[in-house]
Amino acid sequence: MLVLFLGATVCAYAQSDAVRGVVQDASGASVAGAMVTLESGSHLTSVTTGPNGRFVFEPVAEGAGSLVVRANGFADGRKTWNALA
Repeated sequence: MLVLFLGATVCAYAQSDAVRGVVQDASGASVAGAMVTLESGSHLTSVTTGPNGRFVFEPVAEGAGSLVVRANGFADGRKTWNALA
């Protein structure tokens, strides 16, 4: 089984919040084309990582949620986050 690592940060801005990150495999190589889904309350949205494995969700409402990452050939990854005012 191959494992995905999900590095994500929550960045606060004056008008909105963002969740940014990079998806990497166990060797540290970026994983392009991974599906990253943001779950926050009843809100659910997905993006695909770029060639460098990076992704961004913007704007993101204050509160808590989780990110789920899926890519062919890898086990799913999950990371929780919390963005408070």
